[in-house]
Amino acid sequence: MQSSVNATARIEPIRKRLVTELIIERLIPAIATGSFPPGYRLVEDELASELGVSRVPVREAIRELSLQGILCTAPGRGWRVAPFDDTQIREICSVRIAMETM
Repeated sequence: MQSSVNATARIEPIRKRLVTELIIERLIPAIATGSFPPGYRLVEDELASELGVSRVPVREAIRELSLQGILCTAPGRGWRVAPFDDTQIREICSVRIAMETM
């Protein structure tokens, strides 16, 4: 009989940020293709409902995208898609893909 330590060592641990990463993977193409055009207001509750997740990972995804410059805040107006041209969007997507494959 194997110990419980050996048995659990075969199970890959759950990554805490997995849901947040999946949300980011959904939002970036939506922004890049214009489904969420520059200036579009993102509402946490609506995104959470549409994606079938809680607000916490949506909030984390929004914060991450704001750090990348993809989203910006407007005082009293929440989060919006930052103004970009097509070239900037392609550059952001290619940099993100390169970083994720490392």
